[in-house]
Amino acid sequence: MKPAVALLFTLVLSVAASAQTQLEVRFLDEVKPLSVGKDIRFEVVAALGGGKTSKMNIDQLEFTQTPEGWASVMPTDDPTVGVLTVKKLVSGGGIFDETEYAIKAAIKGEGSGRIKSKSRFRLETGLPLVPLNMFYSWDGTSWKAFDAGTLSQLDAKKNFRTSDPAALEVVKLDGVFYAKWLAEATSPVEVTVTFPNGEKASLTLEYQGSKKAAETAPPPDNTPPAAGAMDADIEKLLREISDSISLLTSYEGKSFMLADTRRKWIVDGLKRSKRMIGEYRGERKGEFADAHNGLVNDAFGARVKYRESGSSGNVPAKELELLSENERDVLMAK
Repeated sequence: MKPAVALLFTLVLSVAASAQTQLEVRFLDEVKPLSVGKDIRFEVVAALGGGKTSKMNIDQLEFTQTPEGWASVMPTDDPTVGVLTVKKLVSGGGIFDETEYAIKAAIKGEGSGRIKSKSRFRLETGLPLVPLNMFYSWDGTSWKAFDAGTLSQLDAKKNFRTSDPAALEVVKLDGVFYAKWLAEATSPVEVTVTFPNGEKASLTLEYQGSKKAAETAPPPDNTPPAAGAMDADIEKLLREISDSISLLTSYEGKSFMLADTRRKWIVDGLKRSKRMIGEYRGERKGEFADAHNGLVNDAFGARVKYRESGSSGNVPAKELELLSENERDVLMAK
């Protein structure tokens, strides 16, 4: 025989690691009987292995439900304790109710800010290489270039000298000798080659010109997120705030602390949506601002009802306002 109310909580934790993290929901209040408006405090415990466990922060989890919208999940003053409030029962919660109620949780993304690490690039001219072409003549009028075999008899280190080794040196690349500038010299530099037969030849080089450089432009600071990437985040937040305000019309909590927790969550949500709409640069800015301001007005007119723990049903419920008039003015989106 199945229980009167089958209440099943399934939690799934999506992580990058290959090992699956096991989560357990531990209810801190009696679950049965299940009824609309009932509060059930709970905590979520993660198994770390080796018999060790750790409590999860409720605001690190994102919840989905089956049937959709049968309950709401709110945090409390204790970050590891949440409150599940039953919003509706699909079949009324009768004694033969066999509906399976499920709630799933996954690690949620925090906020909508995005940061891209982007490299900058620089193009710069180097110091020049000057080819040193060598020739020979038998009569002083007809000159022939050294062939590869003759050049192979010369060594850049042994046969060449410069008057300023810090500014200029001689190197051999692919069989060709070059005068390589090492610095932007302000004075002429003399290059001397001593041939295998003891003859010497010299020439003077002067450095002219300056190095040039160009680099990519730096990315702009505080680049606002793309409008398309924020649409879904703003819509989701406004929907959650709207659902929470609607729930308050039928909510009656057991303590001031839980009532004030719900009030703070709505106020914080309105602060976040105002900030996100202010950063938004898309075409729907006016639409989102109107929706946000409508929720601010709804919150200003709403009240959270609660009865102190232990009070009987015939004791009048107390009311806690969500927003003061000053808070309403501050939270309005321009």
